[in-house]
Order: sequence, then structure tokens, then C-alpha cells
Amino acid sequence: MESRPTRLFFVCTGVMGLAGSFLMTWLAPKLLSWYFEPPTPMAFSCKDPIRWALSRYQMMQLFGLLGGAVAGLVLFFLLLQRQKRRRATSVP
Repeated sequence: MESRPTRLFFVCTGVMGLAGSFLMTWLAPKLLSWYFEPPTPMAFSCKDPIRWALSRYQMMQLFGLLGGAVAGLVLFFLLLQRQKRRRATSVP
């Protein structure tokens, strides 16, 4: 059995890791498109296609994050139900 500090460490690390992932999923495309903007006008600029591609990438990351969270919740509840059934059958 894990100790409370160990569990707290993993929960905090996991939650903040997901928060950082979500934050960078939202901010990274905006920062990249800002960084790519040329300092002088160019005859041919890829700025708009890059913004479009990065926004699509951003949405795919967000869908992946949400899908993973939903899958994690489903797995958690399935394991919780299995654990409850085992306890119910083992108690005389």
C-alpha cells in the first residue's frame, strides 16, 4: 500500500502535468505563429497557412487530451467497480 505522501506526490505531479500540457496546447501555436512573423514584408508569406495548420494541430491535441481524460475516467470507474465486487464477495 502506498503512503499518503507518495500518493499526494503522484496526484499533484499528474494534475500539474496535465495542466501544463493543456496550457502549452493552447499557447504553443499562438507563440509559434507570433515568432514566425517576418520582420519585413515578404512577397510570399506562409503566415496564414501556418496559423491554420497550428490551430488544427491545437484542436487535435485538445481532443486527444479530452479523449484520454475520458478514457482514464472510464478505466477508473471500471476498476473501482471491480474492487467493490471483490470486497463484497470476500467479506463473510
